[in-house]
Amino acid sequence: GDELEKLLSARMARQRILGSESPPVLWVVLDEAVLLRTVDSPAVMREQLAHLLAAAEARNQITLQVLPFSAGAHPLLDGSATVLSFASRPDTAYLEGSHSGELIEHSVAVAEYALAFDYLQGLALSPRASAALIRSLLEDTNRDARFPSRSQRRRVAQVQLQQHAGRRLRRGR
Repeated sequence: GDELEKLLSARMARQRILGSESPPVLWVVLDEAVLLRTVDSPAVMREQLAHLLAAAEARNQITLQVLPFSAGAHPLLDGSATVLSFASRPDTAYLEGSHSGELIEHSVAVAEYALAFDYLQGLALSPRASAALIRSLLEDTNRDARFPSRSQRRRVAQVQLQQHAGRRLRRGR
């Protein structure tokens, strides 16, 4: 009850910082699993995906990349890490697992997490490709289950084009 309300208020306050007059730069690399795992309901997932896309497109200081499953194992597979860089203070890292969090201030350890984040950025889809992936997932969550998805329609169209082209070749002999 009260504890959940405090956590929610703190999270909302952090989100408001991104819309402030001089917002910080936010560069996020999300694992593809985060986008595909339905946490509450399809409606909530649609809302979350739309919010991510809108935030990344509306604000120049927000960059969003998706780390695809095809990237395989990586240094931050066991949780999330946030590297905070400041103009007038040493960098800091915050590690978060499902049940705990840890603030890292030792410069060598922070540098290792910063390097791991740089590595993930290199493995991740570009911001444009990431936005396209989120859009396609959003479209698939919006579609009626009785109708094929965009990717399914594309595959059918490719097969039909190949079949049609094959018939023309046989007739033209």
